[in-house]
Amino acid sequence: MKNNGFTLIELLAIIIILGIIATIAGVAVTKSVKNTEGKASDIQVKNIKTAAKTWASANPYILPEVGKTLTISLNTLIAGGYIGNNGGDISNPSNDKYYSRSKTMIEITNNNGGYEYVVKASYENNPSSDASNQLPILIMYGPSETTIHLENGYKEISIVARNSKGEDITDTVQITKYNSSNNVVSNITSIGTYRVVYTATDPDTNKEASIERLVKVV
Repeated sequence: MKNNGFTLIELLAIIIILGIIATIAGVAVTKSVKNTEGKASDIQVKNIKTAAKTWASANPYILPEVGKTLTISLNTLIAGGYIGNNGGDISNPSNDKYYSRSKTMIEITNNNGGYEYVVKASYENNPSSDASNQLPILIMYGPSETTIHLENGYKEISIVARNSKGEDITDTVQITKYNSSNNVVSNITSIGTYRVVYTATDPDTNKEASIERLVKVV
C-alpha cells in the first residue's frame, strides 16, 4: 500500500522552506514600513517648508537681502498659526519623537531674489509643556550654524522678537552662551564649539521662547 504521508526529512525540508519564506516576507514588510515612515517624515519636512514660505509671504519686509540668511525656529511657525493644530507640537512619524520648537531651525537664504528654505531638525521625546500659540517669536538674522576664526573675534548677530500680538519685545531678549561642556560662559574667546541661546519674554504673559545658534571657533 502506498504511504501518502511525509517522511521526517520531507517535513524538515518543508519547515525550512517555510522559515525562509517567512524571513523574506518579514524583511520585505520591515523595509516597506521603514520606507513608509521615511516618506511620511519627508512629507512633514515639506509641510514645515510650506509653512515657512507662507510665513515669508506674510512678512516680506523681514526677509534677508541677496546673499544673506535669516533663521527662524519652528516655534515661530507654530506660534503664528502656520503649522500645527492650535499651537500643538509636530511629530516625526519615523522616530515617534517631536520636532523641537526652539532647536528645529528653518534657514531662509536669498539667492539673487529666489529664496531657498532649509529645515534643520532637532527632536525631543516629549511634546512642549506649553502647547499654545501665545509664545513669543524670534527672528535671527544669520544662519543657525556658523564657523569663525578666533583671531576675527565673535560678533553678535541681530535678533528681533515679537509677542503674539506682533508687538516688538526685542528689548526683553536675554543671551546665554554655553561651551561644549554645557557650562555658561560670559564670552566666546577660545577655540571650541558654543551654543548661543536667545530667549525672549512676553511682558504681558511672562511666556518665554528661545532660538539657538551653534558657533564653531577655529
